[in-house]
Amino acid sequence: MKIHLITTPEVSKKLLENVYNELNILDDEMVFLLRGQMPKEDMDLLGEYLNNFGEFDQSEKELFTICNGFRLINKPLKDDYVIVFTSLRETYQWFGANSNRNILINTTNYENIDEKELIYALAYQVIEYIFKSHLNIFFTDKVSKNRNFFFHNKGIRCINEYSSDIFDVIEKLCNTTICETCLDNATKNGISNKKIKHFQKLIDSIRSNYLSYKKTKPSPLKKIQISETGKITIGETEISMEPLPKTLYIFFLKHLEGITLENLKKYTNELLNIYTKIRKSGDKKSVLLMVQPYHAKGGTTFPKNLNSLNTTLIGSLNKSIVDYYTVNKNNSSDKDKLIYKIRLSPDYLDLDPKF
Repeated sequence: MKIHLITTPEVSKKLLENVYNELNILDDEMVFLLRGQMPKEDMDLLGEYLNNFGEFDQSEKELFTICNGFRLINKPLKDDYVIVFTSLRETYQWFGANSNRNILINTTNYENIDEKELIYALAYQVIEYIFKSHLNIFFTDKVSKNRNFFFHNKGIRCINEYSSDIFDVIEKLCNTTICETCLDNATKNGISNKKIKHFQKLIDSIRSNYLSYKKTKPSPLKKIQISETGKITIGETEISMEPLPKTLYIFFLKHLEGITLENLKKYTNELLNIYTKIRKSGDKKSVLLMVQPYHAKGGTTFPKNLNSLNTTLIGSLNKSIVDYYTVNKNNSSDKDKLIYKIRLSPDYLDLDPKF
């Protein structure tokens, strides 16, 4: 099986070469071919779909035209894969999409990582979408409206887990493989054991190279310290917050695994305990208002306090690291619920035992 790797003209040739080098593990099951940039004159032949090339977001239908244009001009075998790396953002701004044996890899959704990390992330996305195609899981309009047709929910540790942002992609790169369900589906779809082993070999190789690189790269992250009095310091920067947002922030630091909003009320006593340590004379009713459901009479102050603490952090920290410290919404293993969590590793947390 041959896999043609190309880019639209605005994407660096060097980036494509580096991704190719990560994927080019000698094996006759999947042969990666470096095809370089698609010439601008070839792009111009694709007709009205790309008349506004580079000016507006392109739909996935328009971008798949690039794959089909490559097929028309270069005539690869019908069973070959064509993978296009592009910075033209498709409508839903996903990391990638696939349609039969055509695959798009978006190169623009990777903030807060360096160029080397980008190479590993893109290589991993290539493997993910080839594997999806082998399972006959394709990006369609129906899927784009309901991601659960396309991805596992989180927590399964499978390459087919949903990625809501670059942190999810990196977490998958570091920790996931192919789950038993997907292995069974692969066998049912006629994928040979040899090809499955090649997929696993590629995943392990990209992961190993990425982790080796990470060991040599100094982390830009700073330790966050919470003192006995509740003072918050990140590196040398003191972070000033009002008592309620600070209570909420310390609570999420204690629960780095994340909490769904539906479960927040279960932690009322813990939140009250944190709040009274920060402000002994504070009004406990304010904490109760923060944990009550949205539909309750008077609503909830959770969004207001969450926004306040995140706004403070965004205004206090460097843009390159702030997303590791803010409280972010993520999709949970329960498809109907969002989980709120801080993406920081426990290694960077120094929380006074008083809390």
